[in-house]
Amino acid sequence: MTGINGTAYIMDSTALGSGGEGSIYRAFVTRVAKVYKPDIMTQELENKLKIMINNPPNESVLSQVAWPMDLIYDENKKCVGFVMRELSVNAELGDVYKYPSTLPISFHQKINIAQNICVVISEVHKAGYIFGDFNPRNIGLDRDTGLVSFLDTDTYHVIDPDEGITYRCNVCAPGYAAPELLTKCSDYIVINPDARRNVYAQAPLPTFTRETDNFALAIHIFKLLMNGYTPFGGIAEAASVSQSSPGVGDAAVRRDSYCFKPGYKPQSAAIPPLDAFPQELEDLFARAFILGRNDPTQRPIASEWHSALSRYSKTLVTCPDNALHQYDAKNETCPYCEADKRFMEIVSDRAIFVTDIKQTPHPPPPIVLPSQIQASQTNQPNPTAQASQTNQATNPANAPAPPVVISPIQTISKTPLGIVSAMKNEIISAGMLHSVVVDSNRCLWAWGSNKYGQLGDAEGFNQSNSPIEIMENVVAVSAGGFHTMALTARGDLWAWGSNKYGQLGDGTVNNHQKPAKILANIAAVSAGNNHTLALGNNGDLVTWGNNDRGQLGDGTLSIELNL
Repeated sequence: MTGINGTAYIMDSTALGSGGEGSIYRAFVTRVAKVYKPDIMTQELENKLKIMINNPPNESVLSQVAWPMDLIYDENKKCVGFVMRELSVNAELGDVYKYPSTLPISFHQKINIAQNICVVISEVHKAGYIFGDFNPRNIGLDRDTGLVSFLDTDTYHVIDPDEGITYRCNVCAPGYAAPELLTKCSDYIVINPDARRNVYAQAPLPTFTRETDNFALAIHIFKLLMNGYTPFGGIAEAASVSQSSPGVGDAAVRRDSYCFKPGYKPQSAAIPPLDAFPQELEDLFARAFILGRNDPTQRPIASEWHSALSRYSKTLVTCPDNALHQYDAKNETCPYCEADKRFMEIVSDRAIFVTDIKQTPHPPPPIVLPSQIQASQTNQPNPTAQASQTNQATNPANAPAPPVVISPIQTISKTPLGIVSAMKNEIISAGMLHSVVVDSNRCLWAWGSNKYGQLGDAEGFNQSNSPIEIMENVVAVSAGGFHTMALTARGDLWAWGSNKYGQLGDGTVNNHQKPAKILANIAAVSAGNNHTLALGNNGDLVTWGNNDRGQLGDGTLSIELNL
């Protein structure tokens, strides 16, 4: 294969990784190539990649971005993909968000990771590009250096600086889309119901903007500081933690469930109090999630976050009981240990919290300093601006990087192997016409038929051909014929979908389009075609739903609508 200017590329015969759009191959000593499937590569995509190649961001961040460097053409001179740098990746940002943590990463390191994310975003914005989809699965990490790796750059929202043509970002991970974008998409779907599954590609422009990027950036910084939890996990201060739900994913953003807005509190006990952090960070979060809701220009830009985090890192002290915990010296006790204790009190009966307080973290990673970033910066070039002039900043990570397998493209394949590879599932279950999985971050996803609300997305009864995020903090799931049962880490049992025979257990025969809490103190659950069994923490087995074959085991053939 050859490049734009005739450079010859010899691909390895074995792919380093594969996804829904194509495969990654080694193309040179320090280069890899993404080769698209034939039906993916279009003239529009080729034009988009050419713009990115001709107008790269500042050289200082290209070691952290899988930026297109050259196009590759086959023997028929047809464009089949692009060449990029090989990046060092041994974890995903989503791995860092998992709580309780399974990675020996300190909070000092998390702050450095956040700063490095800010540097990349600032430079990419200055070059005139918009990220669009801030899926944490598309952000890799080198745990040894703290450097980040932005993958899937070909999905970015690109505006041709010469022609003014917009090459859209067509996807966005649930829970990271800004409220003004969700409103625009919802309004468009009302008029065009068939656009529901491809709305980001069809809604009127502008869709993704620097302000929507700044919203998603603030979410990532919040998660890095707050044990991996979303800022939109809030409930009313007077509400019961076990009875209230802030919603999940985009639904929580639409509901404005910011956990630290006036009158609200975090539902999760694992989130430290906001006053454990400097006032400067509190103010930035307020601008991002409160003031920015009505005026998106209020949201902090990357350089502001970078400067604030730099000042915060100078106030840190290390917890005497846990070497992975660093916190503001103004606190009398470690806020992360206190959060762990609160969480352990809730889940100790389920024995799922594992930690080693003697664990030693890696040395603090270096921070990549931004080029010409100033905290006082309030305006950035508009999206059609030309790329900033490349400087000669050197890569601070001089050590040779080990071979890396680029993460699969996060488009779900129709084959079982593709789904397992992309979703990193831990729990799976299949109903009559729908499927559910719980991934390694305890997020529950569903897809398939939604005729009776069995997907639980509360957005209608439309079939989904790809996974939709439904709930967080799920430890067990079971799909019935046309209903779904889920168990959270607290031991709460939730149900949704068809309830014709009372299989949801709420005492009615009304279907539920979204999850409804049914029971507490549950250890296990299993859903049959039209009935359900649950095992209590006390060892009692309870059953409800259809009983025409004696499946409830109560010695009768009577339907049980409740417990």
